[in-house]
Amino acid sequence: MNSVYVCSNCRYRSPFYLADCPGCGQGTFSDAAIYEGVSASSAAAAPATGEDRTCYKCDFETNQILAECPRCGKRLRTAGEIISLGWALVIIGGSLTGLMGAITIGVTYIISQAGKSGSGFGEFKGGTKELALIYGIFGLALSFGIIAIVAGVYQIMFGKRNKKLVRVMLVIVVVLLVLAELVQIFL
Repeated sequence: MNSVYVCSNCRYRSPFYLADCPGCGQGTFSDAAIYEGVSASSAAAAPATGEDRTCYKCDFETNQILAECPRCGKRLRTAGEIISLGWALVIIGGSLTGLMGAITIGVTYIISQAGKSGSGFGEFKGGTKELALIYGIFGLALSFGIIAIVAGVYQIMFGKRNKKLVRVMLVIVVVLLVLAELVQIFL
């Protein structure tokens, strides 16, 4: 990506140097921070003015007070915000894991008692393929919850997200959606 020139007064971004900023009308591009390439090392030339900030999309890091990433335009997050999102992942992942664990235990009990006289449960008419499908879906949901917990703990510990874990969670979501479609089509 080419250089991005940022107005030091209003943070207007431009792909080329301007004498006067179109955003605020002042000639503040002479003091602009210039960002090049894929690392934040070129941003180190400007004086540090704030808490470290990271782009969730492209991993751009800076200690400049910028609202959005000069490379991709996404919102920059402080380490505190990333840690808070990590706690949210831990809570959501823990809740999902606990709920799916309870559902798995409950369904296992119901299936094991099905057909027994006096159990109050009807007969389970599915075969091994249906059981494999049921427990496969439960296993994927449990895996998603566990990975969300691990990703959240990583964010809390290191103040940034682990893109590999995010990709694994997205793959699990896609697999669950494909399974849902296949179940609707074939069952």
